Amino acid sequence: MFATGNNATESPVAPVPPRYRWLKRFLKLGGLVLVGLLLLRWWWGWEAHRRLQAEIDRIVARGEPIFPEDFDPPEEIPDDQNAALALIKAAELLTTTAEQDKIISDCYGQLATITPDEWALIADLEAKNAEAMSLVRRARAMPGVDWHIRMRSPLIKHLSVILPNLIPQRQLSKALCAVAAHNHVMENDEAAIEVIRDALHQAVTLGRPSAVMSVLGAMGTQALVVSRIEDCSHDLRVGHSPGASPQQVRGLIAELLDEQPLRDGLRGAMLGERAYLLDTMQYMLGLLMFFKPLSPDDLGKIPFLDKIAAFPTTPLYEIDGVQMMKEMSLVLEACAESNWPDAHKILKPLDEHWENLQRGTGRLMRPLGHVSMPNSSSATVRQHFQILARRRMAAMALAIRLYEIDRGRRPAELAELVPDYLDEIPPDPMSVGESPFTYVPDAAEPVLYSVGKNGNDDGGVLWNEEYKTYFAHEHDIVFFLDGRPFVRLSIPGAAEVQDE
Repeated sequence: MFATGNNATESPVAPVPPRYRWLKRFLKLGGLVLVGLLLLRWWWGWEAHRRLQAEIDRIVARGEPIFPEDFDPPEEIPDDQNAALALIKAAELLTTTAEQDKIISDCYGQLATITPDEWALIADLEAKNAEAMSLVRRARAMPGVDWHIRMRSPLIKHLSVILPNLIPQRQLSKALCAVAAHNHVMENDEAAIEVIRDALHQAVTLGRPSAVMSVLGAMGTQALVVSRIEDCSHDLRVGHSPGASPQQVRGLIAELLDEQPLRDGLRGAMLGERAYLLDTMQYMLGLLMFFKPLSPDDLGKIPFLDKIAAFPTTPLYEIDGVQMMKEMSLVLEACAESNWPDAHKILKPLDEHWENLQRGTGRLMRPLGHVSMPNSSSATVRQHFQILARRRMAAMALAIRLYEIDRGRRPAELAELVPDYLDEIPPDPMSVGESPFTYVPDAAEPVLYSVGKNGNDDGGVLWNEEYKTYFAHEHDIVFFLDGRPFVRLSIPGAAEVQDE
């Protein structure tokens, strides 16, 4: 028998490897943290969507449009009652030569320098575009406005389709104002006033689509029309034909003081801007999160890994969208104010906030706001009130001219225009408390002026010493009662004349 004792050939027992309990605990803890983060992400996404939907519901409850389809007209307008279609057709029919284009573009402020040959070219423009001019005239009597623009999602991809009429309509307005100026020079103010009324109606109609760019285009056209009035009001011939009739002039005054279409246009533009911001946010989330089917054009534009990387923070986009809509609602409140200082009280904190978004953590906390927020909204609202100021001064200048023709002199003060020529003196919309415009009838250059953007009475002086230029935007908005003296202002010593 073999011995059962220790055997030299027997293998020793190997030690048991340590159990890595810390690794198991780490994995369990990591799993719990991951589950917690997923639950937190789910709650954050749910809360962000709840806030967004609540804000949309509040807007809908107020009866305000928020989705692209909400801006469709409630009913179709017959073509023969649609002023927009008549203006589109007029712009299509308008034909001009290169020489005429240059004249009508340059004559914005340089009518005094136009030569007789150039006036002949404008007369030729009027003669060869009689049908287009007649269409613009007929548009004034048409009650409906539908540019046949339908806002559809995604708006960010269809901006060029939304505003197709701005450039041709701007060209049409330049032609109208040049024709009005020519009729005035030819002492046919009966025709001049009617063409000015045509151009003013066209400008207001142009601001009807619910888009900021259309409103800005309309403002530019209105500024051009007011400049034509400023050029001709001081020596306007009123009386028997071919002079303008008092009824014509009073009709133009009433149209200048009818500001509701402008207010409606501005409000519609800001409502459209808010809808654009919401639609853009939802479109971007759709690309990132597959919330909606992608079109073939969208596929592949955002890499899949980028979508995965964006997943944790996409609720931030919805929360940012809620904030953007609230801020645009404040802009709408500013649009409803009756003067710029009151509107600016609302807009100034927003301007400062939007400026801060471009610095520090603003880009992280507001992923859409820092690039999409319309920080130009404040400027658009301010330009709206500036246009109101210019229109009111143009109306008062025409009333002053009627007073002068009847009584052989200008009124010593604006109050003399009431009630025979104006129902009331319109206030300066750029001033605190809507103070009256300043009227200086006995100066070397008689003027009406508004305190302008800075709200200060700078004495109607247009010279900016810092920039060595005239018409600085910070200064007063001046309406020359003897016509704009651009040629005289362009020579040395003009600043001294203004200082007097």
